[in-house]
Amino acid sequence: MTPEIGKFANAGRRNEPARLPKIIKLRDGDPSCPVFFFAGGASCLFEIKDVLQGFVHQGALYGIRLSDFPAANPARVSDEIDTCVAALAAGGFRPPFRLVGYSFGGVFALELARALTRRGQAVDFVAMIDTPTSEHAWPLSVWLAYHVDRLTRRLKRPPGPAAQRGGGHQPRRSLAARLWKPFNRLLFRFRSPLAEHYPTMAPQWAGNYPPAYDRAARQLLRMKGLYRPTRYSGPVHFFRATGGSTLDCDPRLIWRPFLPGAEWFDMPGTHQSVVVGRHGQHLGITMSGLMSRRRAWMASS
Repeated sequence: MTPEIGKFANAGRRNEPARLPKIIKLRDGDPSCPVFFFAGGASCLFEIKDVLQGFVHQGALYGIRLSDFPAANPARVSDEIDTCVAALAAGGFRPPFRLVGYSFGGVFALELARALTRRGQAVDFVAMIDTPTSEHAWPLSVWLAYHVDRLTRRLKRPPGPAAQRGGGHQPRRSLAARLWKPFNRLLFRFRSPLAEHYPTMAPQWAGNYPPAYDRAARQLLRMKGLYRPTRYSGPVHFFRATGGSTLDCDPRLIWRPFLPGAEWFDMPGTHQSVVVGRHGQHLGITMSGLMSRRRAWMASS
C-alpha cells in the first residue's frame, strides 16, 4: 500500500498502519473472480510476494490480515473467521470463493471455507501451503517419534568450532546441559495456551519484537495452541514442502485423517523457502494452474 519510501514514511507519520483495512488488494484484476490469501506468521503478506508473482489469474488478488483482539481475552481461530466473514460481506464479495493460506494461514483458509460453506456460499478452491498445527494437536505416537529423532540428532551433533580447536573460553557443554533444552521443549505440549507466558515458551518465539508485532505474535501463538483440527470433507489442495521444518513434524501425519478430500503435492524447499524466490514462483504457477483447471471442470459440469 506504500510502495515508495517517502509514502511509507508519511503513512507512518499519520499512523496509517493502525488503520489498515481488513482486506488489502494485492493485485488488480477482474473483481468478479478474486482470490484471497492468508500469509503466515503475524500476517506479513510481503513474504508471499514471489508466490503472487507466479500466480497467473485474471481476477484480483487480495490479502486478508489478522484482526487485533484484546490480549486479556485470548482470541481463537473462530473469532478471526467471524471477522473474515463479516469483512467479505461488507466488501460486497460474492461466491464462489477461492482461498489460499501459507503456514498457519492455511488454517484460516480452511476454517473460512468451512464457515462460508455452512452459510450456503460456494467455495471452489482451497489451498493450504505447508500448514502446521501446535504440538497439542499431534497424536502421541507422532509427538514421541518427532522428539526421539530430535534428541538423537542433538546428541550426535559434533562439538562447535571453538571446542574442536581446543579453545578454553567455550568448553563443550555437559550432557545435562545438552539434554535440558530438548527436555524443556518436551514440556511445551503440556503447557496451557491460556497461560500468560505461553507464547514465549513456544519454539517459534524469538523475542525482541516491536510492540505491535509482539502483540500480534502472542495472539497468533495462543490461537495456534488452542486450535484443534476437525474433519473437512470438501476439496483441498495441500502443498507440502519436501524440506520440512525444524520446528514441526510432517504435516501429512496430522492432516490426512481430517482432510479426506485433499490432493497432496510435494513442493521443493523448506517450510520457509517454499514461498521464496523460484520455489515461490513455481508454487504460484502450480496453484493457479490447478485453480484454472478446476474452474474449467466446474464450468463444463
